[in-house]
Amino acid sequence: MNAAQLFYRIQQVDMDGNNTWSPVITIKVSEQKGISVYPNPVKKVTSPVVYILNNEKVWSQLYSTSGQLIMQQQLKAGNNILKMRPGTSGWFVLRLLFSDGTIQRTKILIE
Repeated sequence: MNAAQLFYRIQQVDMDGNNTWSPVITIKVSEQKGISVYPNPVKKVTSPVVYILNNEKVWSQLYSTSGQLIMQQQLKAGNNILKMRPGTSGWFVLRLLFSDGTIQRTKILIE
């Protein structure tokens, strides 16, 4: 898949009927990076492992479904064990920030 560009702008309509448009912003959508997260779902006795295929440094951020940052750590090529607090459970969003500015998200269930 080649990179694509998406263009967005927002129209605000006031209660009195007046409207304004935001400036157009461009978002670059690119191919997913070579990662895998396993096991998923995660049992409480194990920790999720993130495998990074490419030889680049990646920052990981784990968020609760309410948007609270649970943990963050830097990852490297190969297997990386996410350091979870004991008793952590539920649905989470893992956000990966790559050195080229690409952001990739995946959901993780911790039982």
